[in-house]
Amino acid sequence: MLGARKEGIMDDDSVNKAFEILQKCRELELNHFVSRSNICVLVQGALLAFSTQAFLGVARGASLHETMMTLALAVTGMLLSVFSLRVVKGAYFWVSYWEYRLAEFEEKALPDVWIFRNHPSAHNKALLEILRNHKPPLKYYSSRKGLLSVFYLFMFVWSCLLVVVVTRLIVII
Repeated sequence: MLGARKEGIMDDDSVNKAFEILQKCRELELNHFVSRSNICVLVQGALLAFSTQAFLGVARGASLHETMMTLALAVTGMLLSVFSLRVVKGAYFWVSYWEYRLAEFEEKALPDVWIFRNHPSAHNKALLEILRNHKPPLKYYSSRKGLLSVFYLFMFVWSCLLVVVVTRLIVII
């Protein structure tokens, strides 16, 4: 460990440095999470805005060619939504990971400090399983779930649009 004595106990300066390093790791991952989420929302929003006219055309009775183009847009949006969700979930995992490590460090080295031990990531049973078994995350518990919900909403919207377009194709054919 950083600044460890022979007895295995860290001095105050070493504890502060180690805690600061862990906080910087968390902050870096949080910045990556926000950046990736913003990019994904921007791309999803742009594609959805671009596709709106095509979807409205299908609702009004577009030709087979127009409906096929709309189907291609809906499939692209759905695939992009799945990819975006995976990117955001990966970033989410690393923020939770560092928050868990900070809570663990607090408990051992700073017993009077309760900054991260009260955080939901410190009590995340799914994260504990990942750390023990190195499996992909199944569930997340944090205030960041709201942003993940946005990506689930995008996936739902694209799925609905895909159903509308396929239904229209069935009617045309």
